Parts: sequence; C-alpha cells; structure tokens
Amino acid sequence: MYGVDMTCVQSFARKCIMGKDMAVCSVYPEHVLSHPVKFATLDLSSATLEDIGNITGSFQFCCFGSSLMHGFAIWFSVLFPGENGIVLSTSPYGEETHWKQTILYLDEELQVEQDTSVRGDIKMSASESNPRHLSVTLSYSIGDGICRTKIFQMGN
Repeated sequence: MYGVDMTCVQSFARKCIMGKDMAVCSVYPEHVLSHPVKFATLDLSSATLEDIGNITGSFQFCCFGSSLMHGFAIWFSVLFPGENGIVLSTSPYGEETHWKQTILYLDEELQVEQDTSVRGDIKMSASESNPRHLSVTLSYSIGDGICRTKIFQMGN
C-alpha cells in the first residue's frame, strides 16, 4: 500500500498474529467459510465442575466457496429456559456482544475450495497457571491433509 513493500516483515507479522494466543475479536458473517457446527452442549442445571472444567467435542464441516482459511472461530449460545425462553448468543450472525468471538489461528493460512472437508477435535479447559484463563487444544485436518494439533492459551 502507498508503494511500500512490507514483505520483509511478513513472517514476523504472521507469528505475532497467528501465534499460540487466542484472539478475541468481531467476526463477520462474510468471513465465515461454512455453516456453524456445534461441538459441545452443557446443561448447566446438572453439569459438574469437571464437566465445566473440561469441555471436549468433535466437529466436521465442508467449506463453501474458494478462499483462504486463516483459523477457526468459536462462540457460545446460552438458552435461559422459561415461559418465554431467552437465548444469549455470541454468534457472528446475531447482534454483536461484548464477548465477541474467539479466533484460533492456523500457523499458516490454507487455500480451501468448495466442499473441502474439515474435521477435528477440541478440548477446552482451565489454564494450569490460572483457573480464570483458558487453554484450548485443537486437533484438525483440512481436506486430505495431515492431522495437526495446536495448543492455544488465553490470558497468560
């Protein structure tokens, strides 16, 4: 931009942005490459501390269109039961909240095409150094690629 060649700092910038930290930021629907997939459900009226402290799940989805995939976006929805049931959602498809969404960046962006299959497992737990912080282990494969595992930390 403006005639300045920034390619010499590209790898440094990528390491800063696509590191081991999770990024909490707004994600917009036009940036999402698939339909949302639920990987975990908790019934908070019966969940134990262990259930809440170790949330695990699997996911599988197919991409639409041809694009670069930079990472995985995660968010939550809560159903408050009752006569008129209220849903609090941090989905990028709803009204923006102060929780926004969390991005788990890949080490490098990958080209995906229409119907590219993405599958994996995710484990979310309290950080060992501070129970108020989060640790996420993500194992995934994209297309016919090898399975990769990445550990993310929030708040450390």
